[in-house]
Amino acid sequence: MAIKHLANLDLNNNEIKNVKIDVVTSDPSSNLAEGRIIYNSQEDLMKFYDGSAWVSMKNVDTDVDVNVANLEARLPQIDSNVTIGNATGVTVTTAGDLTVTGDLTASGFVDSSSDIKLKTNIKTIDNALDKVLQLRGAEYDRIDKDNQHEIGVIAQEVEKIIPEVVHGDETKTVSYGNMVAVLIEAIKEQNEVINKMKKEIEDLKG
Repeated sequence: MAIKHLANLDLNNNEIKNVKIDVVTSDPSSNLAEGRIIYNSQEDLMKFYDGSAWVSMKNVDTDVDVNVANLEARLPQIDSNVTIGNATGVTVTTAGDLTVTGDLTASGFVDSSSDIKLKTNIKTIDNALDKVLQLRGAEYDRIDKDNQHEIGVIAQEVEKIIPEVVHGDETKTVSYGNMVAVLIEAIKEQNEVINKMKKEIEDLKG
């Protein structure tokens, strides 16, 4: 029979040997306390309760969903690289923004949802060429990256021309990928001008 202790047990740095962790067939929903440890025999996983959910202690090498909402609370400050699994399928799910400090490298596609069923009030971009002609391509040194030399655009300048691709308040960011839509229509407008000029030249030649 289990003996209940109503106070903390101080072992004064002595070891506990031949201990058996609480074995369960499903994650408990009662007597929850932050730091509680169990072994789920059905899932073959050691877990701990973080105050809001049961968290696996196993290194995951298969597909995994990471709930980013509690990630900051679950991980300490990390100064080195972090690898989430080593499998082909790792899904990071967040209900909000995901900010990466440093470079982000992907060996596959980095996609953005663009399905027509997600959109309404669809219109072709007007005066795209005029917008592009107002933009400035710049080269600069990034003071937050040890003066690393880069090329790009200046968010505050772009915001005055194409505000839809600029985000943030204190530190502004630019959605470079979304600028492609403006470039597409600008090229089409320019092509119309070129074709018109070609026709005028042909007419002059008679």
